[in-house]
Amino acid sequence: MSETSQREALPAVLRRLMLGQSLSITGDTFTQVAMAVFVLKISHHSPVALGLVLSMMYAPRLVMGWAAMGWIDRWNKRRILLVSDGARAILVLSIALIHTFFWTLAAVFLIYVFQMVYHPTVRSIQPVLAGSTEANRVSVARQEQWSQAGHIIAYIAAGFLFLQFGASLGFIIDAISYVAAGLSIISLPASLSVWQTTETKDASYSAQIREGLHYTRSHRLIIMLIIISFVAMVGSAGSGTLLAPAMARMWHQPTAHYAWALLAISLGIMVGAYLLEVKGSQLGLRGLLVAGFAVTGLATLVLIALPPHLWMVMLILAIAGVGNAAFSTSIMVWLQQSLPFDIRGRVMTLRSMLMGLGGMVGSYGVGAIINHSIRLGFWAVGAVMLCCGAILLVPWFFAAKSDAPVAASL
Repeated sequence: MSETSQREALPAVLRRLMLGQSLSITGDTFTQVAMAVFVLKISHHSPVALGLVLSMMYAPRLVMGWAAMGWIDRWNKRRILLVSDGARAILVLSIALIHTFFWTLAAVFLIYVFQMVYHPTVRSIQPVLAGSTEANRVSVARQEQWSQAGHIIAYIAAGFLFLQFGASLGFIIDAISYVAAGLSIISLPASLSVWQTTETKDASYSAQIREGLHYTRSHRLIIMLIIISFVAMVGSAGSGTLLAPAMARMWHQPTAHYAWALLAISLGIMVGAYLLEVKGSQLGLRGLLVAGFAVTGLATLVLIALPPHLWMVMLILAIAGVGNAAFSTSIMVWLQQSLPFDIRGRVMTLRSMLMGLGGMVGSYGVGAIINHSIRLGFWAVGAVMLCCGAILLVPWFFAAKSDAPVAASL
């Protein structure tokens, strides 16, 4: 089958799942912008307060990840997705209705409790629905494109709608998007075998955790991918805390122009994901990761020296977005093709836990740093991204033959 026909051959059930996820991500984008505007407004533009709220996005993974790891491969996956979509819709709507700083902290924490089990579940069933490693690679890259298209629409719309109707509208739109994502799950056949629980030799809770940890410790490649996922999340979360206050303090732009900065990143990620879809099979995953981290890290450092022209800032952020697409998509594809289905959910949850720790460190840590020096925050984020690329150059992680991709276990 040609590369072009392969890209067009994704199963209908997978396309519907991807569409639902893209709608949900679009709604999340409205909340991302609304949250930054809302928190900075009520905290008198305190980056520490913004970092604290954003850290609640990652705290559930660290605090409650162990519980999810013991059960995630034993739950009905369709039920997980539907309950999570419904609960998140109610919680995000409550932010718009209650609209206080402390409830926002609590609601964001609870939303990401459900997110903590939602995303590993989606990632574990995606390769099965794809049916082959190549179709899965294409689906991950295409999902990134669809998601970034949703980001772009949301960033443009938010810039106009929030000025007219206020930031609360973003939370309402996000709630609607979760309902749409739930409907996309309902539209999939309930009889799909992928929804069912995984059969295991020892079904005890502690045995499930031990098996996931043992598999991870026994595979150097998996260890490396989880390590760089953690470090990359420190940098990515730190960048999320950094950009909104940098608009006013460093580039002398209105805080609302934060949406345009995110738009530029999304455009870059969309372009990068498309290039990975059409050319990714010709390039090695390791090389893509090193290049992606190098581009992102260097672009972040270039931002320190830019004059306060919005178009220049957006151009460099778009370049950083291309690098982001290269490393984020490649990490996910490499993990999915290297993990057997019966262990995938647990290892993905373990990764999610450590990324939660990285998100908390990056969000709150960079918030504290830029409270003293905005430029030091950029140095920190750029250095973290470059360190991720350096980790990939360590030969030890690639010495074990047992780490070959397990395509047969999709």
